[in-house]
Amino acid sequence: MKRRHSSVSDTQPCEPPSVGTEYSQGASPQPQHQLKKPRVVLAPEEKEALKRAYQQKPYPSPKTIEDLATQLNLKTSTVINWFHNY
Repeated sequence: MKRRHSSVSDTQPCEPPSVGTEYSQGASPQPQHQLKKPRVVLAPEEKEALKRAYQQKPYPSPKTIEDLATQLNLKTSTVINWFHNY
């Protein structure tokens, strides 16, 4: 099992923070005014095109990724993430 905090010694008990304290006390790693990026929702046609491309080549070249992104009007990072997650 990996340890989450390397600064915690073996003799100290590790207690999880209580619910809600990390935001109310400002202990979050990012400032509160920064919101998460909205999730990319792919259209069914885009999903099908990506699945077909995956069936042909599960590990596409950067050129293939760029071509797919251009054809589907998506960011290259979106296409890369889709292949990583699929």
